Amino acid sequence: MFVGCGAVPSERGIFLPISRRMLPSVCEFVSTRVYGSELSSHPDTASQAVTGAAFPEAVAFWVTVPQAGNA
Repeated sequence: MFVGCGAVPSERGIFLPISRRMLPSVCEFVSTRVYGSELSSHPDTASQAVTGAAFPEAVAFWVTVPQAGNA
């Protein structure tokens, strides 16, 4: 996140504050951790689903991955 600049500083681009792809629970996770809670999901996303035994329920979680030199 660009601390103190809102979700995206105006000189870096245009921020679209509504997601039409992420489920509300996933969007909330991403919004709070990346976009300063400025991103929300469109109401229609709550009814979107991919069904079938091969597809797990959509969830989001944070995993810390050690890295060195941006690799």
